[in-house]
Amino acid sequence: MVWKHLTRERLEQTKQHFASSGYVMQWYAIAMEVVLTTLGPEWWKKNCTTNPVKPDEFLALPDDSENSQYNHQDRIIKLGHMLYALKDSNGYDAFLSSLKTRDLAPTFFELWVGHILKQNGYEVELIETKGRKGQDYDLSARKYDITVSVEAQSRRDGIVLTERTLQNTLQKARKQLPLSGPSIIFVSIPNEWTKINGAEEVIGKSVSSFLSNANRVNYIVLIWHRWIDLRAGRASASSVRQYQNSNPRTPAELGQVIKPVEQLVNLDLEQQVFKPSFW
Repeated sequence: MVWKHLTRERLEQTKQHFASSGYVMQWYAIAMEVVLTTLGPEWWKKNCTTNPVKPDEFLALPDDSENSQYNHQDRIIKLGHMLYALKDSNGYDAFLSSLKTRDLAPTFFELWVGHILKQNGYEVELIETKGRKGQDYDLSARKYDITVSVEAQSRRDGIVLTERTLQNTLQKARKQLPLSGPSIIFVSIPNEWTKINGAEEVIGKSVSSFLSNANRVNYIVLIWHRWIDLRAGRASASSVRQYQNSNPRTPAELGQVIKPVEQLVNLDLEQQVFKPSFW
């Protein structure tokens, strides 16, 4: 088990080594160590370096543009953060094995959903893929003595927003969920969708239409990522929109599934809401 070797003392040494470089570089260095220890140097070389072998573009640094550098740094820090935060969850080892052979964007989002559920007080289990409809959901989450099945779907940038586009994603997610018991679908949508005139209406109609014929689903949670420009640098932020089924097959009152974090009015590089789990 890799975590026998990744000790707090070792992480503290990395933290001190990069102390003069600022906390973001410290976070990146520690996250890199977590990823390397957890997934191995070959996985890192293939997926995270500037010139990876058969790269998955999600984590690699494709060029030296400012946007690419911000995205790469943000995703590496979050990946290390999530791997460390979820290390004690049931199903973790099997998830790591599957992560090494899967597309990174949807897998990253599954980890992100698991992490934010845990952060919001849920006990999280990572579900091993079984290859059978109704049993291939991603996570199990428990809170208030209620256990819900969770499916996470990710839409990459460049996909055109239509009612059918989002409904197709939701239908695909629904088929992965069990026929009985409460469930939640999380969908990562492109930030560009939120900037389109009339997007809120299109999304709302799509979700309402889906929920009217999907009584096994209790909640739909949409998440999108955006960058906030600061006086110096940028801040990474995720926004959330929740929809609740008014007539689910199995009632489950969970309230606000993901509680929003209050945004600081004068956010700058010295004021951070986010702190990595390994910090």
